[in-house]
Amino acid sequence: YLETAAHLFGNQPTIDQIPIERFICDAAVLHLGEMGPAQAIAVDDLTRAARDVEIRPGDALLVDTGWERMWNAPPFVEDSPYLTMEAMRWIVGHKVSILGGNMPCFDNPRGGAGVNKVLFKSEALILAPLVNMSAVTQSRVRLMVFPLKIRGVCGTPCRAIAQEM
Repeated sequence: YLETAAHLFGNQPTIDQIPIERFICDAAVLHLGEMGPAQAIAVDDLTRAARDVEIRPGDALLVDTGWERMWNAPPFVEDSPYLTMEAMRWIVGHKVSILGGNMPCFDNPRGGAGVNKVLFKSEALILAPLVNMSAVTQSRVRLMVFPLKIRGVCGTPCRAIAQEM
């Protein structure tokens, strides 16, 4: 799905109000390795994975935790890895336009810490849960997201394609 800040803040644009050009951009890919159940993703995890990856302002950032291996298993959402508040601030500090990941949510699923609010205040979009991230071998790709253009909704199913360059 692709989600806008209108999910939490009513005065923000809905999917149909965002120009299609916003859904096509360069992306940095961070492979964190296989994260465990309910494992917090810290700044150290991100900086280690980003050591040889350039994250430019306006890029999408795609975070691979290996969690897609749990797709359709009962703890997929409940045990999802999640971002700490410090990690989200690190991401927002890089001025990303879209944050994508193969976990179903970025907040702690056992008691969210409000990281999505921090992201949405930066006007970035959420793209989750991604699949087949392990097939992406390059650290920079062209991301193309094709959301359903449904009037007045803050989130919609979509197809996301990472094109290796």
